[in-house]
Amino acid sequence: MVNVVPLDDTGPHKLNVACPCCPAVQYWDPLDGEIWSNGPIITHNSHDGREIFERYGFPSGKRWAHLRS
Repeated sequence: MVNVVPLDDTGPHKLNVACPCCPAVQYWDPLDGEIWSNGPIITHNSHDGREIFERYGFPSGKRWAHLRS
């Protein structure tokens, strides 16, 4: 399982699908449709809203971490 978590966020995150940020869970690779070999990728939403800026091409000045568990 891989968790993509915002660093230095304004609220805490649990490294699972029950996190209060309502993370997105991907089980299949969007390129080839195969199931991920290392389990799902859980992409957490930030509490500070940085992905809204990043989605439209503006830098948020914040970073993300990829954590394997």
